[in-house]
Amino acid sequence: MRKKGNVFILSDRRDRDLLRAYNEQVGRQLRLYGRVVQTGLMERVVASPASRYWVSSERACVVIGKMERGESIAYMNPAKRRFYNALYNAFLTYRKEHPEVQARKHVVEMVVMQPAPCFSVTPRVARNIIQRVRRKCQREKIERLRSK
Repeated sequence: MRKKGNVFILSDRRDRDLLRAYNEQVGRQLRLYGRVVQTGLMERVVASPASRYWVSSERACVVIGKMERGESIAYMNPAKRRFYNALYNAFLTYRKEHPEVQARKHVVEMVVMQPAPCFSVTPRVARNIIQRVRRKCQREKIERLRSK
């Protein structure tokens, strides 16, 4: 994966975090309406805060380096652009608050571990991830019950 960083290392944890956000949204709707309203549910899940920035520090370093040099990231889809702009703003804030740390890679690693304002996936991708994780959890549960 040239200049992209390894995305598969973080996939399982990101998927669990996305499922957590989905369950929170469903629980909120159940408390408010007594039922789940599917209209706009995935948009709210994707827009909900993530526990961290779900990107590898290598990829974040490459994109932040481009942004520091003034290069455009207009080629990215709007959700990714918003995600990387939020990451870049957090990067600048962290660097301003900690002027003793100058290495970009170290600052990026610290910023990536902070809570993110949203997930950087589309609602359609989020739905597919959630369905896959739920099927996987269901299969594991059935296997556990069969083994008893």
